[in-house]
Amino acid sequence: MYSLWYTFVFSGPRRGETRALPWPEVSLDALWLHISAQMVEVAYRQYGEAPKAESVRTNWLSLDHGEVLSRWQDQETKELNEWAGVEARVESDRAWTHENGEPLHPDWVSRRFKRLGELSGLPPVRLHDLRHISATPALLGKVDVKVVQERLGHSSRQITSDTYTSVLPEMMRTEAESTLSVVPREVAYDVHQKLEISPNAFRGNVAVLFAHGARYTGNT
Repeated sequence: MYSLWYTFVFSGPRRGETRALPWPEVSLDALWLHISAQMVEVAYRQYGEAPKAESVRTNWLSLDHGEVLSRWQDQETKELNEWAGVEARVESDRAWTHENGEPLHPDWVSRRFKRLGELSGLPPVRLHDLRHISATPALLGKVDVKVVQERLGHSSRQITSDTYTSVLPEMMRTEAESTLSVVPREVAYDVHQKLEISPNAFRGNVAVLFAHGARYTGNT
C-alpha cells in the first residue's frame, strides 16, 4: 500500500479518484497522472462517475514519485502473472488492485489505513487528512495557491484559501519579507574605525567575515 499512501501525501487526490485511476492515465515517462473519473460508494456498492469539470486535472509527479509508482507497477504485474489461469483472477486496468487484480474497495482502503495507523502507534489520522497534508507543505514551500487549488481539484482559489487559513499567514509573512529584501535601503551609521580587510583573507573574490554588532544609543 506504500505507493497509494505516497500518492495521497504528495499528489493529494480524493479517495474515489485513486480508485478509478487506470494505468493508461498514468505516465511514468512524462511524470504525470490524469484524473478524469472517480468511484463513489453507496451502501458498500461502487459506482463510477465523472467528476465535476474543475476536478478533471493532470497532476505532475516528482522523480521520486515516478520511481515509487514504477516499482509498484512492476510488483502488481508480477502478482497478476502469478494468478494467471486462476479463476479468481480479475482483469482490471486500475492502478491499485489486490494481488488477483480485483480493484480495491474505497471503504477497505480507509479501514486498512486506519488499522495501519493503529499498529504504528501514531496519533489517529483520517485517510482524508493525507489530502490536507499534501497541500500544507506545498503552501509552506511557497507554491502558489492557484497551483495547489488545481492540484487538489478545488472549484475556486477561495476554497483553497479558506481551507488552509492556518498556513497562509506564514506564507504571506514570508512573501512580505521577500518583497522587502529586494528593496535597497540605506541605514544611517557613524564610522568609528574603518575596517581594513587583508588581501590574504580572500579566496578568489570571496572573503568570510564574522562580525558582532550591538546598538546602544542613537547611531552607536
